[in-house]
Amino acid sequence: MLRAAEDHLAAGRFGQARAAADRARTLRIQPARVAALLNRLTSAIAVADAAVLDDQFEALMGEAGRALQQGQYADARVAAGSARALGVRAADADALLERITEAETVAALRDREVIAEAARVAAAQLERSALLAFYAGDYEDARADFDRLISEAPTARAYLFLASSRVAAGLLGSENQAVWLTAAVEDYQRAVGGGADPEMYREFISPRILQILTDASGR
Repeated sequence: MLRAAEDHLAAGRFGQARAAADRARTLRIQPARVAALLNRLTSAIAVADAAVLDDQFEALMGEAGRALQQGQYADARVAAGSARALGVRAADADALLERITEAETVAALRDREVIAEAARVAAAQLERSALLAFYAGDYEDARADFDRLISEAPTARAYLFLASSRVAAGLLGSENQAVWLTAAVEDYQRAVGGGADPEMYREFISPRILQILTDASGR
C-alpha cells in the first residue's frame, strides 16, 4: 500500500497518493514511513501549486505586456492587476503597473496636445472665414462667425472685429440703433480692455466705424 502511494507521488498523482497514504496511516502501517511520505506529498503539492501560479503569472504578464504595446492601457492594467493578485513575483507586477501608469500619463498629455492643436487650427480657420465675410461686406455672417469665435477662443482682436461687424451691419440694416450700438460698445470695451489698440486697425477697419465706437464708448 505504501509502495503504491509512493508510485502515485512519483507520477504526480497527488490525490491517489494521499488516499493510499491515509489508508496506510489508518491501518497503522509503518507510521514513520507514512509520516515522511505525507511530508513529501505536502511539499510536492506546494511545488506543483507554485508552478501553476507561476504559469498563470507569466500568462497574465504576457497579456498585459501585449496590451501595453498596443496602447490598450485599461486591458493592460486589468491583466497586470490580476497577476499582482496571485501573490507571486509582486515586484515584477508592480514594475509593469508603473510602466502602464507612465504610458497612460504620456498618452493623456499627447491627447491634450492634439486636442489643443486642433482647437488652434479650428479657431484660425474660423477667424479667416469671419475676416473674409467682413471684408466682403457680409457683416451679418461676419458677426455670426466672430461671435462663435469668441465663444471658442476669445481674443481682443475678435472682440474688436465683432464690434465693428455690429456697427457695419447696423448702419446697413433696419435694426434699432440703440440695440446694435449697445452690443457693439460692450464688445469694443472688451477689446480695448483686452489690449486691442483701435489706432493699429485704422487701415483694416473703416475710420467711420472706429469713430462711432470711440464716441459711443467714450474711449
